[in-house]
Amino acid sequence: MTPRPLTIEEVLKIESHIEKVYNNYQLHKAGKLLSDKKPEPGKRNRVSGKHSLRDWAFFRFQLDSYLRSCDLVLVTLSDILFDGALKSRFDLHQKKTGVPLTICLSDKTIAVLNRFINETDLKLDFLFYSNKSIHSHLDENNWNDIFKSYAEATNIDTKYLSSKSIRKTKPSVIYQDTKDIFIVQKLLGQKSTRDTRRFLGIDKNYALDVAKKYDF
Repeated sequence: MTPRPLTIEEVLKIESHIEKVYNNYQLHKAGKLLSDKKPEPGKRNRVSGKHSLRDWAFFRFQLDSYLRSCDLVLVTLSDILFDGALKSRFDLHQKKTGVPLTICLSDKTIAVLNRFINETDLKLDFLFYSNKSIHSHLDENNWNDIFKSYAEATNIDTKYLSSKSIRKTKPSVIYQDTKDIFIVQKLLGQKSTRDTRRFLGIDKNYALDVAKKYDF
């Protein structure tokens, strides 16, 4: 089953919910939110307000970077900080492929990452720590469950979603807008346009669109 990309509307809904969980947790810590008013973060109960800022930063970073979850969980502070500051554009070697990828972060993503770094007492160099221990990084399968939790909490059908959907989102939107497969290939750091077309499911979608014209 090939995961589909998120729509822009779904991105906004999921991010809004993550932010709400984070804000409510801050109120709860300050004693300003009654316990019986604390919302359930998701149907799977995989997430908690305690880790919601990390989840928000992870979601934004994956959305902008197009990194695989297996690469993203291994990102370190030293990978993204330059003279103690987070830049909007930098190169990052993908651990899985060894191929460098140029990361371009939006102002919103930078703001969320900076908040996460400043508010979190990171004990290790790993940026995204595990739910169970700050001495290890977040597991990619755990992140997949966490992401689906947030999606389900906003009543989004997750049957064809996975964390890979986040990685696919911006490249899919860019391709639909430009129809330039070479741009998307460069952004994803893939070796051929064939790989990119397969990743986006372009050939299959095109064939289905053509078939619709012959309905009778």
